[in-house]
Amino acid sequence: MKTSIPKVIKKPIFTAWTISLVILFISVIYYFIAQPQLPIFYSLARKSDQLAQKEFLFLFPLISFVMNFTHLLVIKILKSYSSLMLKLFTFTTTVLQGLFLLSLLRIVVITI
Repeated sequence: MKTSIPKVIKKPIFTAWTISLVILFISVIYYFIAQPQLPIFYSLARKSDQLAQKEFLFLFPLISFVMNFTHLLVIKILKSYSSLMLKLFTFTTTVLQGLFLLSLLRIVVITI
């Protein structure tokens, strides 16, 4: 039995993985030019809590890839269900990846 991804959701899955790779690429490149502390947690109330070591920048690709692997596993388990449900799930995955990318880009733009 072949466990392939249904055709209906191949494009959104490919887009989500591409965004994850872009997040990884930006994180690696920016790590070498970033200042020692970055405003990773810029939503916290105290200014002293907002800054973190630049190694925390790698949380973005880590969370992104873990989310992709988890969602791919769920899709494989649920692929016998409605294609609409799979489309909605993959669309949500892609949107969340886009939000991670936007968050990373905001940190990069703030600190340049």
